[in-house]
Amino acid sequence: MTPHEAMDKNDPAGHSPDSSPPFLEVTSGSNMGKRLEVRTECIIGRASDCALVIEDRKVSRHHMEVKPVNKRLLVRDLGSRNGVFLNGRQILEEEEVKHGDVLLIGDTFISVKYPSHESHERYGSRWLISVSTSEETHFDELSIPEKITRDHLSEEDLRTLLEVLSLAKENQDLVTIFRRITKHLVDLFKGDSAVLCLYSNDTYEPAVILSKEKKAHFLSDILHQTFTQSRGILIQNLHEQLRGNEKEKKSRNLPCSQMCVPFIHQGKIVGLIALGSKQPMMFSKASLNLLTVMANHLASTVAQACRTDMLERFHIVEKEKFEQPIVGECEGIKHVLRLIGHVSRQSLSILITGETGTGKELVARSIHFQGLHPEGPFVSINCASIPADVFEAELFGHEKGAFTGAYRAKPGKFELAQDGTLFFDEVGELPLPLQAKLLRVLETQEFTRLGGTRTQYTNARFLFATNKDLEQLVKEHRFREDLFYRINSFEIHVPPLRDRLEDIPLLVDHLLDQIQRQMGKAQPFQYSPSLIGCLLSYHWPGNIRELRNILEQMAILSETGYLEEDLLPERICARALTKSDPGLPKKAEGLLYRITDKTQKQIILQALKESRGEKKRAAKILGISRPTLDKKLHQHGIECSEKEL
Repeated sequence: MTPHEAMDKNDPAGHSPDSSPPFLEVTSGSNMGKRLEVRTECIIGRASDCALVIEDRKVSRHHMEVKPVNKRLLVRDLGSRNGVFLNGRQILEEEEVKHGDVLLIGDTFISVKYPSHESHERYGSRWLISVSTSEETHFDELSIPEKITRDHLSEEDLRTLLEVLSLAKENQDLVTIFRRITKHLVDLFKGDSAVLCLYSNDTYEPAVILSKEKKAHFLSDILHQTFTQSRGILIQNLHEQLRGNEKEKKSRNLPCSQMCVPFIHQGKIVGLIALGSKQPMMFSKASLNLLTVMANHLASTVAQACRTDMLERFHIVEKEKFEQPIVGECEGIKHVLRLIGHVSRQSLSILITGETGTGKELVARSIHFQGLHPEGPFVSINCASIPADVFEAELFGHEKGAFTGAYRAKPGKFELAQDGTLFFDEVGELPLPLQAKLLRVLETQEFTRLGGTRTQYTNARFLFATNKDLEQLVKEHRFREDLFYRINSFEIHVPPLRDRLEDIPLLVDHLLDQIQRQMGKAQPFQYSPSLIGCLLSYHWPGNIRELRNILEQMAILSETGYLEEDLLPERICARALTKSDPGLPKKAEGLLYRITDKTQKQIILQALKESRGEKKRAAKILGISRPTLDKKLHQHGIECSEKEL
């Protein structure tokens, strides 16, 4: 018997002797703290022969079965009297449970936990507990989405609606947009917790959870009824409804005020959002109407998330799902990637330098998604594009009435980046008075909204980028020396495109794939090798941003989807015709001598394809002689039988 077979025989879950198995932990009632490591099939119930004995009169003698299969846990109701609830939803068949899931049997909550090397928080950094009560609660107010329009809103409500809709139109990924919207709604309605759910597999799956405490509690009935009845629901004082019996203990952690509305797109529910407050009567019918109208306008954005793999990105952000990878194989980019790997999981302030258009924000996002809190928001602020007189309000936020036009309180970037990353782009453009205020926040993690008196704290990670020489700005007294040393704990320099010409073929392929998806083209764009030759001859002052813009222009102008050099702007064509590399001999000025061996084979194959296998024509396209082409074919192992014309 092999060691692997022995492990499988002794442990059906497939855990090695040194690994920790998944376990269940009771988190409520007189059984709180009880734990059960699940190595084999076991039964949970009230009977003394159960692996985990639950002393709860509403728990059946043999209530639930748990068994490990392929390092995961499956649970099954054993015909219990009161059922088994998974995250507030009753299970009817055998179902898999994941780390962070919460089971409810009788009045007892049981949390599911996996070993630390396998675990991930299913809903981010906090749990959602959807609580079911024994007796039915009643709802104080209802709203029917199709009957609630802007006509039901006041002028101040309309301004608030426009603020929320502006967040949905920002140039951010949907994960960040939904987190920002949810945070904004919590502040707007003075709530304590919120959950935004997306439609998935005939049920709703939490995507964003915010809570001022470790766990977010909601009444399962309000979530379920909103989903099944397609209407908004408001409970103004839940504790009053549940007073005077055992349920009062269960409801102690529940928000006293709760409201929930659906996102309805083209007649179908695509998600829902619920808000909770520990204070009674915090939400009114007007609040429910306003939230309903907001949901009506945001429904198309929510539907867009449901049509993609967005839900998985909310739950756990994986490296391979990063939408904009850093493309390149030159030594400069490999060095950048190595540095990112070293610093991503370190709590350092990092300065990213490089010319405009080199991809500094892409490096910042890569650091965030490989960092300690990839599930948190990535908030970007451009120090050059925001006027100085409103920059402080954008950064710190403001209270209602702090200045003319401040009709409502608004969180700033420091608050929005909580539990995530705040990226300062073009930090060299920051005015001197604001540099001093930024330095104080970096040193103390404390800030105050404009017009406010309450000190707030931020745990965001700070990243900075600039295309200027900050050391020179310090000498010119245009940038604070103490701030420079504070933000420059570690520097990553992104090389310009002219120093990494060998990456141009890879970048062209990558960017054209993006442009194809953006334009909705069924067929991928093709291009001639001579086009690459023109691109390699250009000096690229605008770097990758300029390259993308040029490819987009060519894609729009091309009627066949085939990109040739005659579609290039005149400045690039003229340089390609006149520019030659003085460091190369006369015969080496062709396309093939301007790139490295790593991409030569790709370009040779493309030239042969364009010339339909005619070697003489392929050599002309590549700017080399026919004998040289034969040597290259042999060097790269390319077999080609020349066609006779």
